[in-house]
Amino acid sequence: MDNREALAWLCEALPVARERAAGTDAEDALAALLAEARAGQDVAGQADALRRRLRLPRTGTSRAGDGGIVGIPGLAGGHPVVEIHGCPHGKCARTWVRQPGVRSPECGLHGGRLQRAGQS
Repeated sequence: MDNREALAWLCEALPVARERAAGTDAEDALAALLAEARAGQDVAGQADALRRRLRLPRTGTSRAGDGGIVGIPGLAGGHPVVEIHGCPHGKCARTWVRQPGVRSPECGLHGGRLQRAGQS
């Protein structure tokens, strides 16, 4: 996982990571990781180690239900017809596919809601 992917994981997994780390020695490690991430340091190695320590899955950079894939009979493939949101600060690789009626999630590291990045 590179640094942008690590930041995306941290942003998305932060609530669960905080819950799992609470009251353990991992709580200090998480606080240090957050401080380094917010300071703009490369945290890929530390984030991956903490992820494994807390037994959390990799989230990937995109989370959504079914992406609304549209296929045209007789043509190969198709393309998603979705509204894509991304990091409001442009610092990580996190993307999120908006579902109708659902507000975009908060950035776990720097605050602010994920912003519309495009539509495909």
